[in-house]
Amino acid sequence: AVGTPNENLEDDAVNLNVDFINKSFARGILPSNMRRSDFQGGVDIPVSRAVDRALRPLFPKGGGNHHLFDCQVLATVLSDNIITKSSSSSSSSMMSLAHMAAINGCSAALHISGIPWDGPIAAVRVVDRDGELVVNPTTPPPPLNNDDKGQYMWEWEGVDENGINLMYAGTKDKAVMIEMCGVRVPENRIKEAIEIAQNHVNEGVKCIQQFGLKVEEKRRIANRGGSSSSSSS
Repeated sequence: AVGTPNENLEDDAVNLNVDFINKSFARGILPSNMRRSDFQGGVDIPVSRAVDRALRPLFPKGGGNHHLFDCQVLATVLSDNIITKSSSSSSSSMMSLAHMAAINGCSAALHISGIPWDGPIAAVRVVDRDGELVVNPTTPPPPLNNDDKGQYMWEWEGVDENGINLMYAGTKDKAVMIEMCGVRVPENRIKEAIEIAQNHVNEGVKCIQQFGLKVEEKRRIANRGGSSSSSSS
C-alpha cells in the first residue's frame, strides 16, 4: 500500500485504486502465448471490487483543511494450488479463492503504511454446510461456465442450497461490509452467522494490530541505529 497527499482541497473522497492480481506463476503456468483470461477465470476485477468495498468506508473524508491521500493497494497472489477445469472450455480455467486473504492482507498493509485510515479490519466467510455454520471453508467451488464468472463467490460445493453464504468484513467494533446469499433464511440464523463472523474478525484484527506493533518496534530500532551512526560520524 502506497499513498501520496492530494493537495486538492475540493476533493471530498479518497482516490483509492485496488488491484488484485493473480499471477500465472502462482498456478505453476510458465510464460507463453496463453491469454490471461484462459487461466485467471475473470476474478481479478470482482475481487478487487470486494477489497475496495471493505477498505473505502474507513478512509477519512476531505474538505476544509484536511488533505486526502491518493492511495494504491496491490494484492498479488504468489502461490495458489487450487485449479478448476472449465466445463465449457478445453483449457483450464484458474479461479483464485484468495479474496479473504486479499482483504486481510491489504488491511495489514494499510495499517503499517502510515496512510490516514481508521482500520485495521479483517474479513471472513461463513457458510451453512450440513446445518453447521463453517468459517472460511476450504472446499473449492464447482466449475463455472464462462457466463457465470461473476457468481463464483457464492457457488461453493457442499453449501446448503437454502443456507447462508456470508462474506463479512469489519473492525473490532462494527461491520463495514456484508454480502450474503441465501433463500428464506430465518432472521435468527442470519444473526448467528454475523455474530460468529464478528468474533473471528475480532481475532483477525487483533493479529493485525500485533503485527503493526512489531513493525513499529523494528522502525524505532532502525531509526535509533541511523541516528547513532550519524552522530558518530
